Amino acid sequence: MTTTTTLPKGKTIQTKTPEQFHQIRSKGIGASEISAILGIDPYMTPFKLWQKKTGRLDRDPDNMFTRAGHKLENAVAEYFEEETGNHVIKKTAGTYAVFHPVYDFIFCHPDREYFMQGTKKRGVLECKTTQKKIDKDAAPETWLCQMMYQMGILGYDIGSFAWLERGLVFDYLEYMANYELYDFMIERAGEFWTNNVLKDIPPDPIRSSDIEALYEKSAAGKAMQASDEMLDVYSRMVDVKRTIKALESEYDNMAENVKLALADAEIVVSGEDTLFTWKSHTANRLDQKKLKAEFPDIAGTCMTESNYRSFLIKGV
Repeated sequence: MTTTTTLPKGKTIQTKTPEQFHQIRSKGIGASEISAILGIDPYMTPFKLWQKKTGRLDRDPDNMFTRAGHKLENAVAEYFEEETGNHVIKKTAGTYAVFHPVYDFIFCHPDREYFMQGTKKRGVLECKTTQKKIDKDAAPETWLCQMMYQMGILGYDIGSFAWLERGLVFDYLEYMANYELYDFMIERAGEFWTNNVLKDIPPDPIRSSDIEALYEKSAAGKAMQASDEMLDVYSRMVDVKRTIKALESEYDNMAENVKLALADAEIVVSGEDTLFTWKSHTANRLDQKKLKAEFPDIAGTCMTESNYRSFLIKGV
């Protein structure tokens, strides 16, 4: 694929329903998905993204976090305006997709666009809500990739991530365009779309979850000969496992002594600081043993078969 730094942005499609938007999203690579192709997304691998794009895996349903994030976008945008003096363009608040001028499978859908203070220079604004503490000096790499992808498609030189932590703390990061990174991402997106999605060939697995999805069950009795590298890993893992066991035993012994000292007290304090708690709780749990004994027919109808692979290290 050729570089795209000098090309103008392509067509824009305004979507009217969430279903229409997801229909467009299924036929290309959006800005929030490029990190998965690069293998740096902690929640999505290239293999899992391939499953989604080829219809083997349903899209993730909306949850309380995605719904809250969408509803709070306006609040984050307002904070951004107040903090920076930039003007958020209200008409860009709707769901729309902007396509690459050459590759119709490459698109983005920014949360907002804005004018730099006192100018008509446009920037991209991504609005996020999070329960985590964000370190501005170590912001997620996925944010950088998402922003550069969008800025490149839109032809903008500037963009910002704005976020609200725990609904209280506002902050933002400003980015300048990096078209070398943008060209690299467009190339990788093109390779993924052409070689994996269109040809229906899965990308190489990069995590154990990919392996579990690729192979529903392990091949019974199948063995492989350990390489020198795997022998080194095994030796190190045995050492680590033994250290963990020793530390867990030490921890359990110390916890037991604290519980003996607590007796019927449930809190240990030092001044105003709480050091330990050992509180009583009441919970109702299904007695599966009793259910199977007294109502075997009912218990049988509630059983479902599930497959999983257990990983063990031998010799420890």
